[in-house]
Amino acid sequence: MPVKKKQFKPKKAIKRIAKKTPIVSGLYDDALPISLKFKGINDNLRPGIRLHKNSQGSISPYIVRLEHQANQISVASQSHEEKIKELAKQLALSLEDETPVLKAPKESIFLSLTTKDLADQFSEPEHIIGKIKLSERFIANTYQPTAMAQIDVETPDVLSIADFKDIAEEPAQPVLNIEIQDTKDHESHKVISSETIIERFSRIHLLLPTQARHRAIAGFLLLSFILVMPLHAMQGIVQTASQKDDITQISQKALGEIENATTSAQNQKFAAASLDFQRASQSFQDAQATLENMNITAAALVNIIPQTDRTFETVQGLVQAGTSLSNAGAQISTAIEELSNADSFDLVTKLGLLTTYIKAALPQVKEANLALEKVDISLVPAQYAEKINLLLSTTPSLEASMSEFLTFSDTLQTLLGGQQKMRYLLAFQNNTELRATGGFIGSFAQIDMVDGKIVDISIPEGGTYDLQGQLTEFVAPPQPLSLLNSRWELHDANWLPDFPSSAQKLMWFYEKAGGPTVDGVIAVNATLMPKLLEITGPIDMPEYGRTITSENFLFETQKIVEYEYTAYQDSSEREQDAPKQFIGDLAPKLLEILSTAEPEMLLQVVDLASNSLLQKDVLIYMQDNKLQSDIKALGWSGSLLQTDGDYLMVVDSNLGGGKTDSVIKQDIDVDVEIQADGSIINTVTITKEHTGLANALFEGINNVDYLRLYVPKGSELLQASGFEIPDESLFKIANAPLATDKDLLLWTSNFTQDPISGTDIWNEQGKTVFGNWMQTKPGETEIVTFTYRLPWKYEQETGSLLNKAKSYLGFKNLDSYSMLVQKQPGVETRNTTVQLTNATNQRVLWTSKSDLFSTGSSFDNTQDISLSALFEQF
Repeated sequence: MPVKKKQFKPKKAIKRIAKKTPIVSGLYDDALPISLKFKGINDNLRPGIRLHKNSQGSISPYIVRLEHQANQISVASQSHEEKIKELAKQLALSLEDETPVLKAPKESIFLSLTTKDLADQFSEPEHIIGKIKLSERFIANTYQPTAMAQIDVETPDVLSIADFKDIAEEPAQPVLNIEIQDTKDHESHKVISSETIIERFSRIHLLLPTQARHRAIAGFLLLSFILVMPLHAMQGIVQTASQKDDITQISQKALGEIENATTSAQNQKFAAASLDFQRASQSFQDAQATLENMNITAAALVNIIPQTDRTFETVQGLVQAGTSLSNAGAQISTAIEELSNADSFDLVTKLGLLTTYIKAALPQVKEANLALEKVDISLVPAQYAEKINLLLSTTPSLEASMSEFLTFSDTLQTLLGGQQKMRYLLAFQNNTELRATGGFIGSFAQIDMVDGKIVDISIPEGGTYDLQGQLTEFVAPPQPLSLLNSRWELHDANWLPDFPSSAQKLMWFYEKAGGPTVDGVIAVNATLMPKLLEITGPIDMPEYGRTITSENFLFETQKIVEYEYTAYQDSSEREQDAPKQFIGDLAPKLLEILSTAEPEMLLQVVDLASNSLLQKDVLIYMQDNKLQSDIKALGWSGSLLQTDGDYLMVVDSNLGGGKTDSVIKQDIDVDVEIQADGSIINTVTITKEHTGLANALFEGINNVDYLRLYVPKGSELLQASGFEIPDESLFKIANAPLATDKDLLLWTSNFTQDPISGTDIWNEQGKTVFGNWMQTKPGETEIVTFTYRLPWKYEQETGSLLNKAKSYLGFKNLDSYSMLVQKQPGVETRNTTVQLTNATNQRVLWTSKSDLFSTGSSFDNTQDISLSALFEQF
C-alpha cells in the first residue's frame, strides 16, 4: 500500500526554520547542480543565473534568483552544425534535423551524427527551476547532469568558526528562496522535510549561529562531526563493497565486447564492430551509473581513508576511460564502414569524411586520457594489469595521432586540389646518389590534381635530360658542380639544403626550358617507393618481363633506366632514347591501385605520407604564401632552420660517385668543449665506410662527396684535415662566358678558403659553411675532421663583486647550452653522437639526455634532434 506523502508547504517550513535557526547568508543550495554549487554571488553575465541586489535587506544585500534562460544553444553547436551541413553539401547529401548526416547500419544509429545530436551535445540542458519540493537526490549532492556544459568551479573558502565576528542578532527572514519543480526523472525520489534537511552535514554551513551562542554550539558541532563522520564512513564501506562486484562484472562484460569489436574490425566487419563498441559503451555507462549511485557517505569515505580514495579514483578512471574509448571506437568503425561503402567518392571527399568522424571521436579520446590519469596501476588486479598498462601507454599516442591527422588534413585536402586545380612539378630524387635535399633528380613529372585525382600527368621519357637543349638562359654552376657540368642544369637544381631555395631554382630552370608556371614543387625520395609497395603489394610489369616488389624496386628500376632501356625502346618503336619511360609506365598502375584503395589501405597510405613528410622523404614548396606558411608550421618545408643556440647540419653531395650512398656507412662524432674562458670549441669527426664490392653494378665505384658543414654564423675554423680534393684538371670549363646566378649571389656571400686544408668557407642563409672533398673507395674507410670556435662565449662572473652578491642572496649564476642537429633528407645510414664537456667552473644541473656528458648521446638520421643542458657557474 503506497505511503501517503506529507504535503510540504514552503512558506510554513521557512517560518518554522526561521524560529529555530539563526540566519546567515548561505549563498548556495544543495539543490543546485554540482557545477554551480560553490559559485557564491555569481557573475550576472553567466547563462542561466541572474543576480538581483536588494538594497533594503538588513542581513545581506543580495538575493540570488535562479532562472532558466530559454533556448540556450551554444555557439559551439551552431558552428558544428554549419560544418556538418557544409560536409553534407560536399557529399551531395541532404541534411534534415532528424536525419543522420551519414548512412549507418540501423543498429548503430546511436552514434550517427545529426544536427539534433550536436545541439544536444553542446547546449546546456533545460533544468527547470520552479515551485516544487526538494528531493533527497538533490540534497545528497549526487545530481549532476551529464550533458551540462562544463563551468569552471572555484574552490570555496574554508572558514573556521572563529572567523565569524560578533554581530547583533538579526530578525529571521529567508535569504535564498529556491523552489524547484520536480522533473519526470525524479518523481520516485523520497521527499524529506525541512527539519531533516537541516540535520544533514552537507548543509552544516547554514547552521552557523550568531555571537550570542555560536561558541558553545560550534564546539558541540565540531565534536559531533569528528565522532559521527567515521560511522558514516563505515556504512559507506559496506555499500561500496557490495557495489564493487557489480562494477567488476559490468566492466568485464564491456571488455569482452571491446575485444569482439576489435576482432570484427580486424576482419573488416565494421558494422558489427560499431555495434559491439556501442554495447561496450552502454556497459561502461551502466558501471558508471553504479559508481555514481554510491551515496554521500561513500564520498566522505574516500576523503578519509587514503587507500579507499585511490581505489575509488582508479575504478572511476577506468570506467570513464572505457566509456569514452568505446564511443570513440564506434565512431571510427562507423567511419571506416562509411568509407567502405563510398566507392564513388573521390580522395578529398573520403579524407573529409574521415576528418569529420575523427573530429567527433577525438574529444572522447581526450576524456579517456584525463580519466586514465586517475588510475593507480598498483591497485589493478594482476590479471588485468597488462591490458591496463597497454591502455595507459597507447591512449596518449592515439590522441597525438588523431590530433596530428586533424592538424594536416585540411591543408592536405587543399594540396590535393580540394578547392581548385593544383599543378605541381614532381621531382623524383634518387637518394642512392645523395644531393642536398635528398638525391639526384633523374626524373620529374608535371601533374594536375583536382579533388585528389590526377587529371593530367606528363613524365618526359628522357627525364630531366630532355630539357637540356631547351634552356634559353645559361648560368654558371656552384663551383663544386663544375666537376660534372660546365653550366647549371635542372637536374642539379637542388644544390642548396634549404628546400624552398632549391625548389625556386627548380621552377626557374623549368620555366626557362619552356615549362608552364606551377603552383608548387614536391620532391619524393626513391626509398619511399619500397615502403609504398609494402602497402599496395607487388605490381606486375609484363611489358618489362618482371614484377616490381618492395624488395627489388630500387635495383630493377636503376637497371632498366641505366642499361636495359634500349631493348624496350626498340620493341616499342621509339625513335629517341627513353631511359625514364619505365617510371612513366609504372606510375599509372600505382595510381590506379591508390585511387581504388580500401579504407584500411587508405589509412596506411595516409600514415606513410605523414611519416614521410616528418622524416623529409617528401618535401613540399608552395608559391602561395599562406599555404607555404602552413607547410612550414607542419614541418614539411625542408627549410634551413634558424636557432639562437648551437647548430649543425652535415650535407653530403655525391658528384660522380654513382649509386654508392646506399652502401656507405657514416658515423658523425661531435665533441663540444666549453673552455675555462667561456668559449666553446666543437670538433666534428666524420667517418665513412664503403661496404660495396669493387666492380659491383651501381655500387662498386669510388664515392665522391663534396661535404658541407652548416654551423652558427660567425664560427671560426681552427683546423680541418683528412680531405681528398679531385685533380683540378677534372673540373669542366665552359666554352663561353656564363652569367653568375643572381639567386646564388643573394643566398651566399663572403667566400674564402683555408690555406692549409683547402676548406671552402662562406656564409649562406644565416649560417657559416665549411666545405671540402671526401672520397671513399669500396672496402675502405675514410675520416675527416673539422674543429671550429663558436661566435659567442659565456660571461665569466666568478670572483666578481656582482657574483659574490648573487651568491650571498642565494641567486645562482646559470648558463645554458643547446644544439640543434638538422637532418639531411635522404640519408639512410648515418649515426650521430654528441658529447658535451663542461668547464671546470661549471656544475651540471640538468641535461635533456642522461648520457650527454658521459658517453655521448647517439641518434640516427630519422629526424631533427635538439639537445640542451643547464649549468651553474661557481
